[in-house]
Amino acid sequence: MTTVGYGDMSGNTDNEHLFCMALMIIGVVVFTYVSGSLSSILGSMDDEDAELQAEVTFLNGIQAEY
Repeated sequence: MTTVGYGDMSGNTDNEHLFCMALMIIGVVVFTYVSGSLSSILGSMDDEDAELQAEVTFLNGIQAEY
């Protein structure tokens, strides 16, 4: 569900209604794409941090042996 305001301004003709519906659908698609991309970026950052933490732990273990 989406909204375009408080209802004080609305489309009056069929063309205006179609334009608003198309604009809302495009807005949902763009929002979904941006949210998915951000989620993917944050997920890959977590993977990189986990790999770095594993390497640091390994190197700390080697250092403790000497």
